[in-house]
Amino acid sequence: MHSLTISGEIIISSKSSASDRRRRPRHLCEAMATATVVRPELLFRGTVRNISEGGCYFETQARVSLHPGEEIDLRFNLNDLRYRTRARVRNMVPGRGMGLEFAFADARSEDSIRSLVRALNTARLAKSL
Repeated sequence: MHSLTISGEIIISSKSSASDRRRRPRHLCEAMATATVVRPELLFRGTVRNISEGGCYFETQARVSLHPGEEIDLRFNLNDLRYRTRARVRNMVPGRGMGLEFAFADARSEDSIRSLVRALNTARLAKSL
């Protein structure tokens, strides 16, 4: 089985804490990404730092001010595969990043993200053996 990489070596963690409100485990990663605000159209770049089936953390130095619920179109590459999905802003710190909740526009984008997360989970389990 080949190893997964995201812009270099992937780091995966199943860390959780009592203050963590997430329903699904996050996998730490580093994937260069492009985001476009749906309305009005605004493009900015950043890095996906962790991902789960439900969302991700998108780190960006862009000084955009988005509000919870605003939608973006998120695109990133992993192992020569392209991923694209809609996401809603859950929280944001301008110039630092934002927590995103996936808002899948179609079954194909949902299936591709879920397959990615399953592959990351499999890699984490294989590494722990």
